[in-house]
Amino acid sequence: MAGDEIDWGEAQEALRVTRMDWAVPVLVALAKGPQTWTSLRARVQQSGMKTGRPLLYDKAYNRTLDAMVKAGLIIRKEKGGFPRTVTYQSTSKAGGVLFALRSYSDWSHNHKAQ
Repeated sequence: MAGDEIDWGEAQEALRVTRMDWAVPVLVALAKGPQTWTSLRARVQQSGMKTGRPLLYDKAYNRTLDAMVKAGLIIRKEKGGFPRTVTYQSTSKAGGVLFALRSYSDWSHNHKAQ
């Protein structure tokens, strides 16, 4: 593919995953490093409250995490024992998505209707 040519199929896939209600807050929270299910949920909910999002329900949260694992954006690690500990961390693929989202955010900020 030429240097500035866009692969629309890949672009659509990236947009599909990041359009999920809680995907971007999860990526932003995990950019700070690996987190347990509980601590990540608290950060995501807190960011949602700051932006006027509705309450984060476990079903939606788990669905988002599962889809992001499947898409290769995050890794889920489970440590056995009692109590069981589940930790999530971002992948290098997520770093690329965050880079693109920062550019998109900067563009939006610089082109707001005045």
